[in-house]
Amino acid sequence: MSMRIPIRYIVAQAPWALIATLSAGLANYVIVIILTKFYDAYVVGQFRLLLSVVGLLGLFSFLETGNILLKAVVENKGGVAKPLFVNRVKYALIGSAVGLVLAFYFYRDGNDIYIPLAFSALVVPVFFPTAMFEFINHALKNFRGNAIIDLTRFASVTLLFAAGGFFGVYPPALLSTYFVVLAGFNAFFYARLVEKLKPFATRAPKEIKDSVQLSLSSVFVNILEHADKLLISYVFGLKALGLYAVGVSTGNLVLFMAKPALTVLNPLLVEERFSGRMLAYIFVGTTIAGVIASVALKPIFAVVFGAEYLEAYDLSKVIIWGLGIFCVSVLVYNTSVYNKDSPVRVPVLNNFISPVIVLVYLVLAVLLGGEYALLLCAASYPLRQLVNVVILAIISGRTSAHAHV
Repeated sequence: MSMRIPIRYIVAQAPWALIATLSAGLANYVIVIILTKFYDAYVVGQFRLLLSVVGLLGLFSFLETGNILLKAVVENKGGVAKPLFVNRVKYALIGSAVGLVLAFYFYRDGNDIYIPLAFSALVVPVFFPTAMFEFINHALKNFRGNAIIDLTRFASVTLLFAAGGFFGVYPPALLSTYFVVLAGFNAFFYARLVEKLKPFATRAPKEIKDSVQLSLSSVFVNILEHADKLLISYVFGLKALGLYAVGVSTGNLVLFMAKPALTVLNPLLVEERFSGRMLAYIFVGTTIAGVIASVALKPIFAVVFGAEYLEAYDLSKVIIWGLGIFCVSVLVYNTSVYNKDSPVRVPVLNNFISPVIVLVYLVLAVLLGGEYALLLCAASYPLRQLVNVVILAIISGRTSAHAHV
């Protein structure tokens, strides 16, 4: 079934979705500021390292399971929440064990980050699986609920860090509270929301299989997210990476502001999908909006970052010009994940194929791009969205063809 753009629905829900999606990033940014005020760059580095390591440990818990649960809830099969949750906890224990081994390594190395890492590793089987409460609210179109919950939990941990810094709490002890406190909030809200999905199923083989396949395929996507930075730092050095990071971060921030208006459509995509004509209209309209935004950004960019980083504007401009293909890519990919008529192998195959194509492009851009290497790397962002759309269209077309044979 083809769908129209539900303007009233987007206007009503997008602000709440924006609040929810910005809460974590803004909280972490404020925490970094707090750590710089009360401690030093070393502690800030420990905090960022802690976030990265625990984020990687979360891969063991099948991070894409929430998307499968969202689809199931919309289809009135929310009872699969229990077996999906149990499966996540079981494998998250592996991530917890790996985290404790890493903590021991840092202990032997004399780095006191082992203290917060050990505490964080212990709560990995709680923190990640119970975070599915957001997908339950999402499926129920309760974006306001997610916004309030996210504001509550991230404001709480931010205030805790502010108080800890003010009173001079031992840094590793303070860092240890981050994931422990958030895990407590996650468990509380998950326990309350999951009650709405009773009666629970005892088994969910299809949903578990889909969650494992989708999660494993997303590992390649996660690698791609860091590949351009690693390549640039290795070939051109940290100064070039700093310039690149300013431009790419600014460009992606503009794209990120548009995402809540797209993600609120996810529950609707289970039953319906956009027509090719509607996607074309969205592409043209948002591309024009991106070009206008890039023009308006230039004087602001110069004031905020100064002449030293003005070269980075061109990098951000390339990404912002890709707003149209970004919006289309998000809608097409989310449709492949959530639509009831789309088998999970469609996004899974895309997640295996697309990152490899873009990674090859990045390597060639860095090695052969010369003075345009950074610009070519920035262009990988709209390119990866374009590749997603093309690959998904090919896979979906072949899947439909086989289904009708």
